[in-house]
Amino acid sequence: MQTTATTVYEVQGTSLRMTADSAVDNTGAKRVWDAALVLGAYFNAKNNKKLVEGKSIVELGAGLGYLTSLLAILGGNVCSTEMDDMLVLLQRNVSTALSFAVNDGKTVGTTSVCKLDWTTCAVDVPALTPEPPYDLIVGADVVYNEKYLPAFIATIDLLLEESPRAQVYVAVDVRDEGLVRRFEAALAEQLRLAVKVIPKKKLPEPYNGPDWVHATVYHARRRAPGGAAAGEACG
Repeated sequence: MQTTATTVYEVQGTSLRMTADSAVDNTGAKRVWDAALVLGAYFNAKNNKKLVEGKSIVELGAGLGYLTSLLAILGGNVCSTEMDDMLVLLQRNVSTALSFAVNDGKTVGTTSVCKLDWTTCAVDVPALTPEPPYDLIVGADVVYNEKYLPAFIATIDLLLEESPRAQVYVAVDVRDEGLVRRFEAALAEQLRLAVKVIPKKKLPEPYNGPDWVHATVYHARRRAPGGAAAGEACG
């Protein structure tokens, strides 16, 4: 029985082919989720490409690899992380996407696929490539289950210990308002980060329209001693 299905996304003049596989017992293997499309669109917006080009990036919960591939096409050097059962599919998708991009004449950044289990990384710190410090910590549709939220927050905290000036971008598909509020509180109160929601007007069409109100992009970073965000202002 056929378990795979490929969807093509046109980005930056190249085609990103993302293959889902229903045989993999992980929700990340089923599709490219809306939050990844929205966060990708934010970074792909004309004035935001400078946030990515030449930067060292770690993606948490990379799923099929859409955002990793896009960030690499924009010139980022990306450590793409997932659970063990997703690594083969993730690597295949990223390699295929970037191969097509190179064939289309694009100069792409580097990528690596690494195992990262949020529930164990605090006591079993993985070897990631590229190594920290990172400029960006990103994730899309990674706030979806109450039981994983503490481990996800702890993972961000761990990465920020090694990358204190990193900017954190997380796109959330708002299915559970209470869970999202607890996520916001954890960033602001537990991790003591300066947190802002990216205004919809800063997203390109169609992601700034009414059909995409369920997807929210958060930008966070450590506060400077005076209380403001360290380095560049959030936004």
